[in-house]
Amino acid sequence: MGAKLTNERYIDFEAEDSIDIKAFLSKCFRQWYVFAVFLLFTLFCAAIINQVKEPEYKVSAYLLIHDEENPLDPQNFIGSSLYGNPYKLQNEIGILQSKSLTKRTLQNLNFFVSYYREDRFRPVDIYNEVPFTVVMDSMFEQPLGVKFKVHFLNDTLLSINASAGEVTGHNFNTGSDTRIFDFRFSDTISFGDLCGNQYCRFRILPDFARLNNIKEQNNYSFQFNSLSRLLDRFRIEDIEATKNSSILRMSVRCSNIRQGADYLNKLTEIFLAKGIERDDKIAESTIRFIDDQLKGIIDSLRYSEDRLQHFRTTRGATNIDYQAQQTYEQMEDLQDQQAELIVKSKYYSYLKDYLLKNNRVSDLIAPTSMDINDPLLNNLIIELTRLYAERTEMSFNTIKDNPYIQSLELKINDIKANLIENIDNIINATDISLNEIKNRIIEIDAAIGRLPES
Repeated sequence: MGAKLTNERYIDFEAEDSIDIKAFLSKCFRQWYVFAVFLLFTLFCAAIINQVKEPEYKVSAYLLIHDEENPLDPQNFIGSSLYGNPYKLQNEIGILQSKSLTKRTLQNLNFFVSYYREDRFRPVDIYNEVPFTVVMDSMFEQPLGVKFKVHFLNDTLLSINASAGEVTGHNFNTGSDTRIFDFRFSDTISFGDLCGNQYCRFRILPDFARLNNIKEQNNYSFQFNSLSRLLDRFRIEDIEATKNSSILRMSVRCSNIRQGADYLNKLTEIFLAKGIERDDKIAESTIRFIDDQLKGIIDSLRYSEDRLQHFRTTRGATNIDYQAQQTYEQMEDLQDQQAELIVKSKYYSYLKDYLLKNNRVSDLIAPTSMDINDPLLNNLIIELTRLYAERTEMSFNTIKDNPYIQSLELKINDIKANLIENIDNIINATDISLNEIKNRIIEIDAAIGRLPES
């Protein structure tokens, strides 16, 4: 009896587990109108969303980062290729994403006023098709984010209307903000007239080339944008490095393709100009340091030349014999070594002072520029450069109090302490060498004094 019950249950389970596909499809076909209505409703909703929602485009630009053989780049110490060493690329990515570069780019573009054409469902951004230009009074505050609606009454006369609740009044000259409650503005003006109230002041100038395309049913609007809002809107967040190359692809999202392209072009232009300025600054620092050292070397050479000339004149010897010639050659060689050590000692002092006073290495005169090839010193600078690059990258992608950034700061401080200790040891060793050379010069100078008059 128990076995029979078990078999019945097994058969019932198998029956429940099977699905009659034909019967299911038959039911679906009988209810085809439900699917048709649902499909039409979905297409209708998609069409409404496309009409109402402001479009967003992703505009990209490619930038080739050249290996300019900056002596501070770690790859120049270790002999690796650009794409084999990621630190330079990470530095450039950090600069491209920096607030200062974005701010400098926006200040060179006329993005502080946005223009729209009022369509049936939503305003359309007409950055590159606007038939007029708004010239704000920068000494006067303007309401931010308020749509000023513009309607052309005829070829020269237009009406402007705007209203909003609580808004922010921004002074573009001082950067100060004030709160405006219940903003209202309405006026009828001609092109070029100064208009406004206690909360705004501006002029509207025509673009005659585009005025002919204005239709009677076209209404326009514009709004003022603060620099902080533009920084949030246009700051580069998406940067990718092409595999095994030094090409960066940077992208920005915006509602107007032409505006995004203009922004990326200007950003690239200013980025390249900033790189040239940075290289020029490093070169100027190096040249200034070398010029300062040359002054001391020139004085030393002139002193040695005067002594040699005086000796020849007083002794009446235009051709010094072999022994005297060798002595003078030894003197000149020692003086050359002394001058070289003095320059290097001054560079080490400069390097120590730079590390104590600065928290970067971007405009540091590299040791290789002064013909200094100390492996330990170079390795420490490589590591310090890498840590600065990593800190720069992390600061753009994480919160300020990230424990990893704090650990990077500790590593940077340790490397700087080791560098300073190493520099002190080198300076002490250089001083010892200078004292030895000085004593040798004194001995040779005495030997010269003992040379016979003949």
